[in-house]
Amino acid sequence: MASSTSGIWPSSKPTLDANAISNFLANSKVALIPGDNAGNLKKIVTQAWLTALWQQPEAWAITRRTGLTPKAAGYNPQVFNKLPYPNDEETNNHDNWMKATNGANPDAQALQKVYWAP
Repeated sequence: MASSTSGIWPSSKPTLDANAISNFLANSKVALIPGDNAGNLKKIVTQAWLTALWQQPEAWAITRRTGLTPKAAGYNPQVFNKLPYPNDEETNNHDNWMKATNGANPDAQALQKVYWAP
C-alpha cells in the first residue's frame, strides 16, 4: 500500500474515567505508605525504571544510582559495576562474547569495572 493511498490516522486523546487516577493511586503496588520510607522509595524507583524502559541510558543510571531496580530472583552481586551481557550473546555471538567476557558468568561480569571507572 502506498503512502499516498493510506487513510488519515485519527489523533484523538484517550479519555480516563473519573475514578481512574484514584484507583491507580489506591493500588497497593503504587500506594505510598506513611512511615515506610524504604518501601516507598522502592515503589518510586521501580516506576521510574519502568518509565525509562525504552531509554536505556536513563534506566542504567537509575540502576547504578539506586540499586533498587527489579532484577531476576537470586541475582544479587556484591558490587554492581556493569550490566552483564545477555545470555543469548554466548550462543549467537560467541567469539565476540569470549573477547569481552573471557567466559565469565553474569555475576563475574557485573563485578568487572567499566573502562572509565577508577
